[in-house]
Amino acid sequence: MTFLKLGVRPAVAFLFGRFVFGMQDVPLLAVTFFGALPTAQNVLIAAIRYNRGRGIARQSALVTLVEVPRL
Repeated sequence: MTFLKLGVRPAVAFLFGRFVFGMQDVPLLAVTFFGALPTAQNVLIAAIRYNRGRGIARQSALVTLVEVPRL
Protein backbone atom coordinates (compact mmCIF):
# COMPACT_ATOMS: atom_id res chain seq x y z
CA MET A 1 0.00 0.00 0.00
CA THR A 2 2.86 2.38 0.78
CA PHE A 3 4.30 1.77 -2.69
CA LEU A 4 1.01 2.92 -4.22
CA LYS A 5 0.93 6.06 -2.10
CA LEU A 6 4.54 7.04 -2.66
CA GLY A 7 5.20 5.64 -6.13
CA VAL A 8 2.18 5.13 -8.32
CA ARG A 9 0.03 8.13 -7.35
CA PRO A 10 2.79 10.71 -7.95
CA ALA A 11 3.69 9.03 -11.24
CA VAL A 12 0.07 9.13 -12.41
CA ALA A 13 -0.25 12.76 -11.29
CA PHE A 14 2.91 13.63 -13.22
CA LEU A 15 1.77 11.85 -16.38
CA PHE A 16 -1.67 13.45 -16.31
CA GLY A 17 -0.26 16.88 -15.52
CA ARG A 18 2.35 16.74 -18.27
CA PHE A 19 0.61 14.93 -21.11
CA VAL A 20 -3.09 15.53 -20.51
CA PHE A 21 -3.02 19.08 -19.13
CA GLY A 22 0.26 20.25 -20.69
CA MET A 23 1.76 21.53 -17.44
CA GLN A 24 5.42 22.40 -17.08
CA ASP A 25 7.88 23.57 -14.42
CA VAL A 26 6.47 24.66 -11.04
CA PRO A 27 2.80 23.73 -11.60
CA LEU A 28 3.85 20.23 -12.72
CA LEU A 29 6.12 19.89 -9.69
CA ALA A 30 3.27 20.96 -7.38
CA VAL A 31 0.86 18.44 -8.92
CA THR A 32 3.43 15.67 -8.55
CA PHE A 33 4.09 16.54 -4.90
CA PHE A 34 0.37 16.73 -4.12
CA GLY A 35 0.03 13.25 -5.63
CA ALA A 36 2.44 11.93 -2.99
CA LEU A 37 0.59 13.50 -0.05
CA PRO A 38 -2.01 11.59 1.92
CA THR A 39 -5.52 12.13 0.57
CA ALA A 40 -6.65 14.05 3.63
CA GLN A 41 -3.68 16.41 3.31
CA ASN A 42 -5.21 17.85 0.14
CA VAL A 43 -8.44 18.39 2.06
CA LEU A 44 -6.46 20.10 4.84
CA ILE A 45 -4.89 22.49 2.35
CA ALA A 46 -8.34 23.46 1.05
CA ALA A 47 -9.72 23.81 4.61
CA ILE A 48 -6.89 26.15 5.59
CA ARG A 49 -7.24 28.16 2.38
CA TYR A 50 -10.99 28.70 2.78
CA ASN A 51 -10.98 28.70 6.61
CA ARG A 52 -13.63 25.97 6.91
CA GLY A 53 -13.49 22.65 8.77
CA ARG A 54 -9.86 22.99 9.82
CA GLY A 55 -10.14 20.75 12.90
CA ILE A 56 -11.69 17.74 11.22
CA ALA A 57 -9.39 18.11 8.20
CA ARG A 58 -6.32 18.24 10.46
CA GLN A 59 -7.39 15.12 12.34
CA SER A 60 -8.14 13.28 9.09
CA ALA A 61 -4.72 14.17 7.71
CA LEU A 62 -3.06 12.78 10.81
CA VAL A 63 -5.03 9.53 10.68
CA THR A 64 -4.33 8.92 6.99
CA LEU A 65 -0.65 9.79 7.40
CA VAL A 66 -0.03 7.11 10.02
CA GLU A 67 0.02 3.66 8.52
CA VAL A 68 -0.63 0.86 10.98
CA PRO A 69 1.56 -2.22 10.36
CA ARG A 70 -0.39 -5.45 9.87
CA LEU A 71 0.56 -8.39 12.00
